Amino acid sequence: MISKIGAKRSGHPGKLVAYLFGPGKLNEHQHQRTVAGTVHYPDAGPEIRAQVAADLQWAQRMWPDTQFPGGHVWHCSLSLAADEGVLSDEKWEAVATDFMREMQLDDPAKAPLRWTAVHHGASAEGNDHVHIVASLIRADGTKANIWQDMVRSQRVLVELEQRHGLRALQSRLSPVAAGVVPYTQGEAVQARVTGRPVERVELEQLVRAASTSALSEVQFVQHLRAAGVRLRPYPPSGAVTGYSAALELAPGRTGRWFQGGELARDLTLPRLRATWPDKSAPASLATAE
Repeated sequence: MISKIGAKRSGHPGKLVAYLFGPGKLNEHQHQRTVAGTVHYPDAGPEIRAQVAADLQWAQRMWPDTQFPGGHVWHCSLSLAADEGVLSDEKWEAVATDFMREMQLDDPAKAPLRWTAVHHGASAEGNDHVHIVASLIRADGTKANIWQDMVRSQRVLVELEQRHGLRALQSRLSPVAAGVVPYTQGEAVQARVTGRPVERVELEQLVRAASTSALSEVQFVQHLRAAGVRLRPYPPSGAVTGYSAALELAPGRTGRWFQGGELARDLTLPRLRATWPDKSAPASLATAE
């Protein structure tokens, strides 16, 4: 199973909900309906989209002073391989509910937040999937924690794949076998001094999560930027054959730059390019991004 978390959030769910309940870019959306969530209308079709959007906006209206940087509307898709078949609505409800709980977004120990899972048929490529849309403002006005949500989602998927008998991504299960570069004693000392994880390890996890969730090189860049990672192409001009990455540690402060191969052998740009299914966009678009 693949999770893809939207790189950009918004302050209102209306446009996103309208798209999910609409016909799709290629008229591929069919039998649009909610299948899970605290905002869930069983058997209701596209005519309910205005109500779904209003329900997801409820907390923002109740707590107008609670401002979430980048917007409170969080979006994630969960997708199967095209040859993995189709799950029933009941199975998707179980998977989506477990995903939100394991991500600690639907947390019984905290005030609830409003979220929904929308199913609208297979993608144009034939992948059965659902879209999860959530308001990150809880019912008491507090904010949900989405720190490193892309990294966390990859760990959660390993558990859900085993729990629900879904196909696992081998690249996510075997990062050590993929050739992760071990950190040095000096890096370990620096981590203890700063109280942060080892930079190389944290960066490798973020880059791996972005490479797994992205469908193209452009999305890979977008996902890393959203996760607080800076990228620069190599060479700086002309055809790009590699990249280096660094953590944004604080405003105006960047961590150490690592080439992809310094994180893991399978995180070099040529290796990553071979894994992304969408190869239609020219590499120059990713360079510009």
